[in-house]
Amino acid sequence: MAVVDAMIQILTQQVFTILKEQARFPLDFKDQFELMKTKLDLTKALLADTESLKEKKEVIKASLITLRGLIYEADNIMTDCLVRDEYEKEGSCTSLTFNKPLFWYQTGKKLKDVNSKLDAMERSLGNHLRYQEQSDHGGDNTSQVMKYTAQDYVPSEVIGLEEDLEKLKGWIRDTKDKLLRVGIFGMGGLGKTTIAQKLFNDQHVAAGYDKMIWVSVSQVSSDRRIVRSMLDQLESHCSVSDETPLLHKLNELLKGKICLIVMDDVWKINQVWWNQFFSGLDGAVGKGSCIIITTRKEDVLTSMGVGRSQFHKPKELTDNDSWLLFRKPAFSSYPDAQFEKVGKEILKKCGGASTGNQGNSSTIGFKIIFNITRCLVEAVSRRGYDGRVYCCKVHDMVRELIIRIAEEESFGKFDEHGRQEMTGDSRWLGFTSEMNMESFRKSSKLRALLITSADDQVVFDRRIGSLGSLRVLDFSLTKLAKISTEKLMEWISSLKRLAYLNLSGVVGLKELPKSFRKLRNLQFLVFAGCNQLVKIDLITSLKKLVVLDLGSCLLYLPSGIEKLSHLQELSGFNVASNSRSPTGFKFCDLQKLVQLRVLRMSIGKDSEIKEDEREVLLKLEKLKVLSIDAQDCEDNNISTMLNIVSPPPSLRELYLKRYHPETLPTWINPEKLSNLQYICIENADIIDFQTSPKSVDGSVFRWNIEGLCFKVLRKLKLDWKELEKDMLLLRYAEVSDCPNLRDPISNLVIWKRSVD
Repeated sequence: MAVVDAMIQILTQQVFTILKEQARFPLDFKDQFELMKTKLDLTKALLADTESLKEKKEVIKASLITLRGLIYEADNIMTDCLVRDEYEKEGSCTSLTFNKPLFWYQTGKKLKDVNSKLDAMERSLGNHLRYQEQSDHGGDNTSQVMKYTAQDYVPSEVIGLEEDLEKLKGWIRDTKDKLLRVGIFGMGGLGKTTIAQKLFNDQHVAAGYDKMIWVSVSQVSSDRRIVRSMLDQLESHCSVSDETPLLHKLNELLKGKICLIVMDDVWKINQVWWNQFFSGLDGAVGKGSCIIITTRKEDVLTSMGVGRSQFHKPKELTDNDSWLLFRKPAFSSYPDAQFEKVGKEILKKCGGASTGNQGNSSTIGFKIIFNITRCLVEAVSRRGYDGRVYCCKVHDMVRELIIRIAEEESFGKFDEHGRQEMTGDSRWLGFTSEMNMESFRKSSKLRALLITSADDQVVFDRRIGSLGSLRVLDFSLTKLAKISTEKLMEWISSLKRLAYLNLSGVVGLKELPKSFRKLRNLQFLVFAGCNQLVKIDLITSLKKLVVLDLGSCLLYLPSGIEKLSHLQELSGFNVASNSRSPTGFKFCDLQKLVQLRVLRMSIGKDSEIKEDEREVLLKLEKLKVLSIDAQDCEDNNISTMLNIVSPPPSLRELYLKRYHPETLPTWINPEKLSNLQYICIENADIIDFQTSPKSVDGSVFRWNIEGLCFKVLRKLKLDWKELEKDMLLLRYAEVSDCPNLRDPISNLVIWKRSVD
C-alpha cells in the first residue's frame, strides 16, 4: 500500500507540472488534468485512512491492485504529454512520427477513460471508509468528505491510558466555559487519537451533549473540506457553494446546542480562517461545549487558542504495560516463561512501547525491526564517518519477505528457488543468461530492466519488442564488448519514456546516434566504463537530465551542457582549454548550472582556469559535494588554477586526489569551508594540513569536520593529538601510508574517537 501511495505522489506531481504548462494543451485536456489531480488527492487521503482500518485491508486489496494498474496507465499518458511538450518547446514537432490532431484525440480519449476508472475506484474505496460523495452546484470537484461514525471505531482494551482518560473527563465535566478548548499533543504512536476515540464513544460523556462531531483533518484536508465534513454529519444535504455561507450555515445548525467536536490529527493551520471559525463557533454553541484537538505539534494548539492549562501529553507506558500491549498481538495465548523473558528484553532494548491502543501496536513492531536489523541485514560496504550503506546482504527471512512483497506489488514473479521468472505482468526484471529473449515480446508492462547477462550474442534490437513502458534500463552489471552498439542504441532510442539509462557495461560504445535525442524523458544518464566514447554532442537535447555521469571517459563536454538547467550531478567533467576544445563546455559555463549539488571534475596540464573565473563555483550555492582530480600533473600552474577554484560555503564533502604541489589551495580552511563535514585527500605531496582555528577580523573559525580520509600522503607531517584537540567534532578517520604522522595513529588504519 505504501508503494501505491508513493506512486500517487509522483503522478500528482506530474499532473501539476503539466498544469503549469497548460497553455500548450487543448482546453478539454486542462479539465481532464484538473479532474485527475483532484481525484488523486482524494484517493491519497482515502489510502491514508486505510492504514488504521486493518480489518478492512483484505476487502480493499483487489481495489488496490486495479488502482496500481490505473496509476501506471496514467503515468504513461502524463509522460507522453511531457515528452510532446519538450518537442513543441524546441519547435521540432515535425520530426515526430505521429500526427498532432490524432495524438491529442487519442490522448484525450485515454485521459477520460482513466478518470472514469479512477472515479469508480474512488467510490469503491469510499464505501469501505464511510466516505460520502456530495455534488456542488458550483462545479467544485472537492466535494467528497469524510464522516467518522461509531462503526469506524473498533473497541479494544485500553492499556496505560486510564489516568489520561480520567483527567480529560474531569476537564470536560467541570468546565464553566462556553466552549472549552482541549489539546492532546505528542509524537506519533503516543495514543492521542485513541484517547479522543475513547472519550467520543464513552456513553457517559456523550450523554452531556446535544451534538457530537468528529473531523479527521490530517495533512491533506482543506478548510472547506473540514466544514463540509461537519455539515455532512449535521445535515444530509447542503446547498451552499462558497466558504462564508458554509460557516454561516454551520453556526446556524449549532446555535444553542451543547457540542463535542473532535479535530483529529491537525498538522498546519490557516490562522485567519481558524480565527473566523472559532469566532463564529463561540457565538453559536451552548454553554458547556468542548472542542478537542489532537496534533503532533504543540505550536498548533497555541495558534488555535488552547490555554496551557488544557494541554495534555499522554505519558509513555510502564514496562509492565508495554509487555501487556506487546504480547496481545504477538501471541495468541499467554507465552511461556522463555518467550516472556525474550519479549521483555526486546522491549527493553526498544525503549518500551509508546502507544496505548492495541490497534497501534505496529509501532512496537517497527522498533523491534529497527533494533534487530543488525541480525537480519548486514552492511557489506559502508562509509565510516556517517554510516551510509553502499552495499548489504540480507538474511534468508528478509529475502523471502522482499520476494513476497515484490509479488504482491506486481514487481515480478519468482520460482520456488527465488529466481525471477519473466511474465506478462512483470514490472521489474533482472535479465540473466538463462532467460529467453523471446519472452520480452510478452512483457509490455515492464518498467525496469537490469541486464546481468554477459552474453555478447544477445540481440538487443527492435525484434525483442518495443517495451514501451520501460523507465529504467541498466547495463552496469554486465560487460558487452562485442555487441553491435549501433543496433543496441537504435533500440534504446525507441524507448521514448525511458528516464534512467546506465550504459557503463556497454564498453564498446564510441558515439551516440542522432536518434538518441529522442529520449526527451531521460533524467539519469551514466557512461562510466565507456572508455572508448568520444562523441556525446546530442545529450544537449536532453533538457530533463538531472544526473550525468561520464566516469573516467577521456573526452571534453560539448557546448550546450550549460543549458541543462535541471542538472544536479555532473561527474567526469574534464576542464578544457580554448586550444584543446575551442567550442566546448568551459569552466566558466559551470556557473549557469545553478541546481548543481554534486560536481566531480578533473584539472590537468591541458586545463585552463582564468583569474576572472574565481567566483564561478561560489555561484553554485546548492553545491554539497566537490571532487577534484589533479591528474598527477607536475605543472606549477595546477596550484594557481586550484587557488582560483573556490567552492561555496555550503560544501559538505571535499575530495582531492593526485595533487602534487606541497601546499593546499588557500581556500581549504575552516573560514571558507565552514559547513564541511568530510574531507578526503589521496595520493598527494602536501607537507602540512592546518588544523588549528583560523582568526579573521576578530572572529574565530574552527573546523566542523566529522570524518576525514588521508591516504598516500608520504610528505605530510602532522601531530595527531593536536588534530584531535583542534577538530572537536571529528569522530572517524581512515589513514594509510602516511609515515610522517605522529602518535597515536601511526599504526592505525581506522581511527574512532573514544566516547567517555
